[in-house]
Amino acid sequence: MAQSLIKARLKKGWTQAELARRVGMQQPNIARLEGGNYDRVSLPTLKKVARALGAKIEIRLSA
Repeated sequence: MAQSLIKARLKKGWTQAELARRVGMQQPNIARLEGGNYDRVSLPTLKKVARALGAKIEIRLSA
């Protein structure tokens, strides 16, 4: 997911700070998401980020 997030942000030509501003987050939180750290990240927050990027969230479970 981290690589998809980075790719979508760069496609928009946005910095991490710009994405953070658009979703009401701090830039270090965007950096953590892009680094693959999803501890304490809520689904509503991920939805806001996805919406800002014009993306969708897909959740898959595998065993």
